[in-house]
Amino acid sequence: MAEPADSRRPNTTRRFVAKQLIRLVTCLSLCSATARADSTAPRREQAAQLLREGNIATAKGRIPEACRFFEQSLSLHRTLSALLHTARCHRAQGRLRVALSELTEAQSRALQDDQRQQAQFASEQARAIAAVLPTLRVVVPDRAIIPGLVIAVDDEELDVGGWNEARPIDPGVIVVVAKAPGRRPWKGGIRVSEGESAILEVPALAELPPNINQASVTFARTRPPFWDSTRTASALFIGVGASALSIGGVFGVDALRKRAASDQHCAGSECTDPDGVSLNEKGQASAARADIAFAAGGALVATGIVLWFVADDTDEDPTLIFNGQGTSLHPTLQPTAHGATAGVHATW
Repeated sequence: MAEPADSRRPNTTRRFVAKQLIRLVTCLSLCSATARADSTAPRREQAAQLLREGNIATAKGRIPEACRFFEQSLSLHRTLSALLHTARCHRAQGRLRVALSELTEAQSRALQDDQRQQAQFASEQARAIAAVLPTLRVVVPDRAIIPGLVIAVDDEELDVGGWNEARPIDPGVIVVVAKAPGRRPWKGGIRVSEGESAILEVPALAELPPNINQASVTFARTRPPFWDSTRTASALFIGVGASALSIGGVFGVDALRKRAASDQHCAGSECTDPDGVSLNEKGQASAARADIAFAAGGALVATGIVLWFVADDTDEDPTLIFNGQGTSLHPTLQPTAHGATAGVHATW
């Protein structure tokens, strides 16, 4: 008589296979987690080193360099510390919008990690930025609305829903461009400071003549030559000023010589010698001319130096800055009882 088969063997086999599969899956999961941890360790160390270099650059006042270090660290490892450092640096650069976004993320991250002190710090900094974040309202009147009208603020197209609405912007020179098919493009600029609410109105675009190709109407954004009109005027002012200073020096030496010659003819506080009196008067006249020449020369040289440093080196059209009002500087020379008073007058 045959021995009955063990009915429990199939179940035992299935349980054994299941246990082995569980062990295999667990092992693979642990190995994968360990591998991921090992692969991110160099990135975390590099991010920490970049933070340290950014702090060193900040201490030395090299803000743009520090911001690059912080941004690279943030891209490698988006930690709470990296967010706070990068936001602080962007705030120093005047990039208020991105700094506010980073502080908001830092506050959320700190609350998730139960770091209430850091969350409060990020919240306070965010509120401080929001209080001074400038806004710009691009006004598009009904007469300016035409089919195909496109408005861009700093090369970022503005949705129709954003017309006539205040939007946050970073402080600085803001350039607004409006264009439409068959119309002459318009470009305007305005300088906006922290805490300011600015308004810029888009005018009605003029129609293009029929023989003008729309594609040929562009805005020139070429870098001006080094010796532009401003630097040429600067060199002219400095040259003329140096000449005036030289003339003043000649008159000054002549005044000293005549004064010394007059003293040889005159003794004491009063002089009765006609030659001594004549030499003294001529010396005083030379001294007055020297004072005027020195004052005029100093004003011209100072104006030339100012013009040299305000010369436009950017790609922006300088006529767009300050709402299209140009910048002018010219020296002033005001005669006085003791000679002359020189200065520099500037208008924007």
